[in-house]
Amino acid sequence: MNEKNGGSKNDKKVDSYYCFNPKLVKTKKTNKPTKNLTKEQLNILQEQSPYTTISSSGTIGNTKKQMGTMQESSSDEITQSNDVSTLATDNRRLISPTTNYPYNAIAQLEVQGDGGWYVCSGWFIDKNTVVTAAHCVYDTYTNTWKTGAFVNPARNGENTYPYGYSFSTDFTIWSGWVNASPPDPDHTNYNDVQYDIAVINLHESYNNWFNIRDTDHDEGEGLNSTGYPGDKGYYWMYSSLGTDLDTSNDVITHNCYVTGGMSGGSVFNSKNGVLAAVGLNSTTVWSPELTTSHKNALLDWANDNG
Repeated sequence: MNEKNGGSKNDKKVDSYYCFNPKLVKTKKTNKPTKNLTKEQLNILQEQSPYTTISSSGTIGNTKKQMGTMQESSSDEITQSNDVSTLATDNRRLISPTTNYPYNAIAQLEVQGDGGWYVCSGWFIDKNTVVTAAHCVYDTYTNTWKTGAFVNPARNGENTYPYGYSFSTDFTIWSGWVNASPPDPDHTNYNDVQYDIAVINLHESYNNWFNIRDTDHDEGEGLNSTGYPGDKGYYWMYSSLGTDLDTSNDVITHNCYVTGGMSGGSVFNSKNGVLAAVGLNSTTVWSPELTTSHKNALLDWANDNG
């Protein structure tokens, strides 16, 4: 399947599950509800930098550090094959146990919104900050926030939570994602992939997280994409090995096998003995490249969470 300006997302209702979540009655912390941006705020954002920070509390802020230069693609129309079966072979393997590093720094996300529950994936960058795809927490087609998310670190089955779980309504994204113009609710433009990144801030603390490699990303190098695929039941972690096919415009194109539920999961590898994240699952074949600008923003957002 060729999609002009549209990589397939991985967390829509056709690829997710809808159910009553009994963990809601067990949530101990008080979370403020998400607050959608007003029409006036959306208009303001059209005039601001795409790297303006937006929080789910309805606050518009500015990044605190110099963001550096992010790249713009030379064309508004980039056609690539986005059917996972075209670029990738299903080489996914079950991760069990999930308590070994780096898999214990990866989380299953149960996201509430649109009257149902969706599964995405995420990964820790410090004790209480989880990175995921922006489309997992903010619907840029309707300009609405998801209403909350359970974060289940290293979940390993329907009822196995090795480190417990947290619930949060505290999300942060860039205005570039708010201003994105997807061709339809189920696809993402190539030019917008670099903004498809978010953090979830937690009350609770955990002990395992990823380093971020913001330089030395080479085409042809091996990659590992890990998350919680819906076609494997949503509750179990799987990883797929692949290759960096192209790195340009702050986007990595790869051939790891990524399916629904894996959105937001870490794309990582090891270089010079150091394992680190280089991207995250945005579409079936596209990942934001974690540049120095991305890393600075993520660490700023994490520091804001304490």
